[in-house]
Amino acid sequence: MQLSTLLSLAITFASAGIVLVLILLAIYLLCYRFIYQKKLGGQKRLPVRRILWWCVFLCYCFVVLCATIFMRFPDEASSRVYSLFYSYREAWITGSVSSWRNIILNYCMLLPLGFLLPLGFEKMQREGRIFLAGFGFSLMIECLQLLTHRGMFEPDDLLGNTMGALIGYGCFLLLDDFLTGRKGIRKDAQKKPRHGFKKVLMAQLPLLAAALAFLIIFIKYQSMELGVHPDQPLDRPNKKLLKVSTSLSFSSESDMVLQDYLYVNSGSVTIPSQEITYATDSSSGMLTVQDSFQKRDGMVWKTRQYSLEQATEKVSNFFSMLDTTLQAKNIRSYDREAFFYSENHKYTLVFSYNGGAYYLTDDQLLFPEGAVAPEPVTGACMEELLSALQKYDISFSEAALKDTVTFTERRNGWYRFDFKPAETEAGLLFGFLECCYYGDAGIGVLNYHLQEGTPYKTFPILSAEEAYGKIKAGNFQYYADTSSTASPLNVSVTDCALTYVTDTKGFLQPTYEFSCIINDKKTTIRIPALK
Repeated sequence: MQLSTLLSLAITFASAGIVLVLILLAIYLLCYRFIYQKKLGGQKRLPVRRILWWCVFLCYCFVVLCATIFMRFPDEASSRVYSLFYSYREAWITGSVSSWRNIILNYCMLLPLGFLLPLGFEKMQREGRIFLAGFGFSLMIECLQLLTHRGMFEPDDLLGNTMGALIGYGCFLLLDDFLTGRKGIRKDAQKKPRHGFKKVLMAQLPLLAAALAFLIIFIKYQSMELGVHPDQPLDRPNKKLLKVSTSLSFSSESDMVLQDYLYVNSGSVTIPSQEITYATDSSSGMLTVQDSFQKRDGMVWKTRQYSLEQATEKVSNFFSMLDTTLQAKNIRSYDREAFFYSENHKYTLVFSYNGGAYYLTDDQLLFPEGAVAPEPVTGACMEELLSALQKYDISFSEAALKDTVTFTERRNGWYRFDFKPAETEAGLLFGFLECCYYGDAGIGVLNYHLQEGTPYKTFPILSAEEAYGKIKAGNFQYYADTSSTASPLNVSVTDCALTYVTDTKGFLQPTYEFSCIINDKKTTIRIPALK
């Protein structure tokens, strides 16, 4: 979600909160005037400052509850209890700016609470009470989210919210001491501050601790040569319930050569021509991977990273090739991608800043005005698809089609070209291309996901046996509910290949990809290959 969208939602919630507070204020004034004064004969004056404080406090509470409870839709899948620091690990592994922003927003959410409570109640001008108030309010929100299925129970939210309340309390003491004790630029320089220098200084420790923690994370990330591999495990299966088996026997050296991987030998990149062969070991009855290559390091490749300006220029030229123009004022930019629209809403294109992959839809073909959309064509041959792709300036050499490209029909008119990693004049090329074909009407959806990389540096890689050992140890990410303590996880490894995965800094890192059957479902487990 964009920051502008968050601000817009905050303004919307605040506006609704102000309306609600005004209604409550009107009811209060009516009761004061006609019940307290006229009928009961009360003489006390209205506490204007107290009323103003309650208006601000109630409006703030309404905004928080809207953002965390009321404006969310129930979702059974989201009702889950996460481990401590899960959101930090997720943000670190994914490298998502929005994830880090959400963590910081958790600190900011209860900061006003830590400021308002001591402002309204002198008894709340103690760190322990602010801690309990912040923790209790955050705990209430997390429990409501879990019970109403409107969010996840995250201890990280408790930590961030409580720290935010303490930071707000520190800001209150600092401001209150400056205004009431120091009185700004005052003549009486001997007058002591209201709360005392030591108390005010100690109250700033939560802010300093949070700032130092984020600074350490930032420095550590910037000092890393490569980015974080996205397949670092976030959720690990229960080792006691994990059972891993295979009919393959892996080499204990870093010499397992697979046809889908580029190896480096004496600084030159070569593509091994030997296919993998499997032979049965007569003594064990297991399949053994046979190859004759020597120990080598793996090459890490660097993909191109696009800025918004570079992506806009590229998409503009692409639309010009399709005889349309880009709506320059209607570009939606996010952390990793941008949405572009052509004039007359002919095309929508989602462009990835990392590597330049894109997802194109022909909106006029898919959603024609006053007409029925055509049906996708099934049973088309590769030549038909290649002819249709020429419109988008996409073509492949005969050698590539013969040696590195696999063409398959997927489902309901969807077709896919899979590219094995291959060295070209520009560097490494691999990935896939998917499209939904509508015959004479052309291509309705084009998912261009071919990655191009230039050589960066060689690194030692794990052997296949070492990578398989990580699976046996449960050190892998399995995108399913592995948090269950009741269901066993039976993993049967059926195949292994080496491929590339883009890390958070745009490097293509070699990665073992194990084809598996997990609890009777086919899936894959990826293990980072770099040591």
